[in-house]
This record gives sequence, structure tokens and C-alpha cells, in this order.
Amino acid sequence: MKNVLVTGSNGFIGQWLCKALLSSGYNLKKHVRVINPNDDCEQFECDLEKKSFPEEALENIDVIYHLAGL
Repeated sequence: MKNVLVTGSNGFIGQWLCKALLSSGYNLKKHVRVINPNDDCEQFECDLEKKSFPEEALENIDVIYHLAGL
């Protein structure tokens, strides 16, 4: 199955997209501002207003859905 990265995964659209991707069997990695310890998905924390996007977060990713806003 494809590895998918979703930026803005905590937003309204991002949450629904993540649910749909997980229910379809995709491997999901979430970009978040704050790590949620109760979330079973792989997450990485990055505030795009203060930091550049970490390149290692893109390793083994097949598809990116960029929904993050500033």
C-alpha cells in the first residue's frame, strides 16, 4: 500500500482525509503542530511559521496531501 503524508492533518479537512485514507488501508504519516500521544498514526511535529519542513519526513512517501495553512 502507498505511504501518504498529510500536512494540516489536525484541520477540519485534514481530519476527514486522514480517516478516509486509514479506512482505505493507506500507511499514514501526519504533520502536526503538537504531537498527540493518543493517535496511533506516525506523526512529526513542525510549526511551519518557525521552521522549514524536515526532509527526513519525506522519506519513503509516495503521495503528499498539503493542507497546512499559516
